[in-house]
Amino acid sequence: MAEHDNAGFPLSYCLLTTATAIDIGKRKKALAAWAQCIRDEYDVNPTFMHVDKDLGEIGALKTVWKSKISLCWWHLRRAVRTRLAKAKLATTRYNIKQAVKEFDFIDADFIPSGTKVDAEDYEGGLPEDVSEAKLLPQPGPASLAALGNATNTLRIRLPLPSQPISALVTDEHQKGNTNIANIPCEERPRIQGTGFTLLLQPSDPTADKRNPEGDNDSISEEDSDGKCRRRTFCPPENRQSIVDMLERHYCAHPVIPGYAAPTPAAIKRWAVQQMYRFCVKNELPEVWAYLWENWYREGRWDLWARSVHPLIPVLKTTMILESQ
Repeated sequence: MAEHDNAGFPLSYCLLTTATAIDIGKRKKALAAWAQCIRDEYDVNPTFMHVDKDLGEIGALKTVWKSKISLCWWHLRRAVRTRLAKAKLATTRYNIKQAVKEFDFIDADFIPSGTKVDAEDYEGGLPEDVSEAKLLPQPGPASLAALGNATNTLRIRLPLPSQPISALVTDEHQKGNTNIANIPCEERPRIQGTGFTLLLQPSDPTADKRNPEGDNDSISEEDSDGKCRRRTFCPPENRQSIVDMLERHYCAHPVIPGYAAPTPAAIKRWAVQQMYRFCVKNELPEVWAYLWENWYREGRWDLWARSVHPLIPVLKTTMILESQ
């Protein structure tokens, strides 16, 4: 689309299917060829390109133009609101070393505790600088105690065996122990297959009532008073504050006096510090991991923050063309 006199106009449509293609990066290559045709045939060289958060589209546009990518605020806000409303704690893999290296005020100990990594938690798809192999446990010897918390663990429920648990135990000193929960994890009955291990775990009779979908949507922990409380991803009272901060960070620009810091680097530091301190104050390590990896880290901040470009785009959203 193009913008003229505060109105949006469609320039070209691309009807694309890659269902039968087998090339790696097939969608990105096809979109890049379409964009290159528009550039060469019609001499289209935009200053800004407004897109949603699809990384395939963004990657294709970057190979053709050097323009500033400007994510649609409506799509950004919807994505963040949707994620904050989910209860599950499993979130984006947090690269704490990169965060601490870029900003000295980030505490290396403020990390999600006991939370599984969710490879689907990357907004817009898996980034090019994060391979799927990095999301899986590294090969090598590992204790059986770690199998229960591995990223690629598949939990299945089987009916109780006809023979007693003690008959499945190989260690003699555990023969008389009929309660599998009292058997150390390393010594519990297991079946070793090709590329997998079945580990017999104690059942939790309250699991279905507490979490019927098995989605790890909350955990219980003790507070400073010794009381047990249920912790979810982001409590409802914190969600709007996060979205409001994101919008302020989205709009901040050095040419707007009195709004924020006077340089792009200082604006980013101000924005990251404000969001980080909010998450620390409200004990939201999973939220911080998600926000950093998807919106604030190097490579993501440049896609949506207006402060990284000397000019300010007129448009803030692609919704002016969504109905066409």
